[in-house]
Amino acid sequence: MECKKQYVCKYAGCNASYLKPSQLSRHTRLHTGEKPYKCNHPGCSKAYTNSSHLKRHAETHNLIKKRLQCNKCFLTISNYHNLKRHYTRVHSDNVLTCNECNMAFKKKHQLIQHIATHCGYTSFKCGKCNKIYTNIRRLKRHETTHEKEQKRYPCQVPECSEVFDKWTLLCKHEKTEHVIDYKCDQCGKKFSTKARLKYHFKIHEKDRPFIPCPYDECNRKYVSESNLKSHIKVYHLGQKFICDICKMGLSSQRKLKEHIMRIHEGKTKKATSRRSERRKRKDAVNMAATNFKTLSEEDIIAFFNSFDTVLTDCDGVLWMHMTPLRNASTVLSKLHALGNRIFYITNNSTKTREEFVEKCRKLKFKASKDNILCTANLSANYLHKLGFCKKAYVIGSEAITKELEELGISHCGVGPDVINVDVPGSYMAFNKDPDVGAVIVGFDEHFSYPKMVKAATYLNDPNVHFIGTNTDERFPVAQSIVVPGTGSLVRCIESCAERKAVIMGKPESYIANMLKEKYNVNPARTLMIGDRCNTDILLGTRCGFKTLLVLTGVTTLQQVEDWKQSDKPEEKELVPDYYIDALGDLLDYIELFMSKSEKNTSLENSKTYS
Repeated sequence: MECKKQYVCKYAGCNASYLKPSQLSRHTRLHTGEKPYKCNHPGCSKAYTNSSHLKRHAETHNLIKKRLQCNKCFLTISNYHNLKRHYTRVHSDNVLTCNECNMAFKKKHQLIQHIATHCGYTSFKCGKCNKIYTNIRRLKRHETTHEKEQKRYPCQVPECSEVFDKWTLLCKHEKTEHVIDYKCDQCGKKFSTKARLKYHFKIHEKDRPFIPCPYDECNRKYVSESNLKSHIKVYHLGQKFICDICKMGLSSQRKLKEHIMRIHEGKTKKATSRRSERRKRKDAVNMAATNFKTLSEEDIIAFFNSFDTVLTDCDGVLWMHMTPLRNASTVLSKLHALGNRIFYITNNSTKTREEFVEKCRKLKFKASKDNILCTANLSANYLHKLGFCKKAYVIGSEAITKELEELGISHCGVGPDVINVDVPGSYMAFNKDPDVGAVIVGFDEHFSYPKMVKAATYLNDPNVHFIGTNTDERFPVAQSIVVPGTGSLVRCIESCAERKAVIMGKPESYIANMLKEKYNVNPARTLMIGDRCNTDILLGTRCGFKTLLVLTGVTTLQQVEDWKQSDKPEEKELVPDYYIDALGDLLDYIELFMSKSEKNTSLENSKTYS
């Protein structure tokens, strides 16, 4: 005998009926949007229409319970139900097909609702205007356009009279308007919810669980599943977000937007939200720009243990013109002996990598082509990765043209190009070369007005690439004279061309992206050494490197002190983590660290054999 479904939904246009009143109540909540089953876990504001959904959600807070992993996309999932649903939604080959138009669906109700559009029948009627819809979701969306009914969800914070018709709107309101800071008692960092604070605690756990990358020969490990997924997409699947303007590939949509704003629109990111202010450490100013000589023995050991890759600028850090700075080569040799990878990162565009290797050899620094990143080579590589097959107009030295030739890219423009004083306005007779598809601006002692005319004329075509090797305003020299750098020339061309150049060198991230892609450099384990805060140190700050300023080059200690006291975010970015008078002064500290390491090793060995 079939039981009669006597509990019928009273909402207009809905013909659902049920055997039990509890089933009807659960269904009615689909119409009202009510979610009475709230998670009582500290810091969690999730709510559900069904008690079973809440129970399933509660399991996600149990960190002891074993998580399940999808064997197709490596996603880890909290329970079997969600894993099964994930397979069905993402990896299932079983699809339901409409016989009328062959459109495919993964769920039966989706197919039924779609078929209704072919058959002309409808099921859900608005009780206020009699409009009819093929599914309840469209009806609910439509009902929100009518005059709002009595709002149901008042804000529980005293002195706040806001009331909302949706639970989700109330939750959003509480998160944005009534921010509660949850502070980590170990590092002082603040979070908006207890759940985020609890997740943050993982970084302080000595035995915190890491998720290894499943790809062979990849040793990367992550605490966060989302970071692992991003790593797989970018480094193993080659999925990147491509800039339509310069064709540069970025690892995320956020980084692509920041790239377009900073490089192509000349805008800076504004840090005005309450959240960004909350997450900023209150002791950041006091911690920044620490004099290395004031560090304790324990801090020195922690410092040298904190990195495995060293990036160093050259001019003003290792040498001054052709004079090596005291003990600089010995310091790099010692750092290399400790197992660190050494990379020479220079904005100088007047030398090829081979020429830099030769200079290093003469000045007693160990180097090879593979650990030198110079802007002449970066510029050529940038065009090569774009599949560039036209000609480059070069304002710069022969180092740039040699690097271009090595990659099979033709060029023009190098060398003197002066005004013919016998023919006034001779530069006006300039005829564009139709094969030119890029303009590269590096350091050029032959920079002239005719070169400005030609560069700006080529760049008047938006399809012509505009590359600047670096933005260094001046060169570090021992004499009292000022020697303008490449940045002065780049700004000149940017001004007359009314375009922003894509910068290859520091502080822009292109050079860091090359390190990550080619050498798998981990930013959290990288030290950046430099003498300029607006290039070397700023690169380190933007990329998450530790930074060490040496005072043998351009930036002075007084400038650093001024930036520390500044209220401008762009100036605070220039403050290094540490500073020291000269790179050679690190030698004593490295030897101290090495002696302590040897003693610890000896103690461990004696314990092993005792």
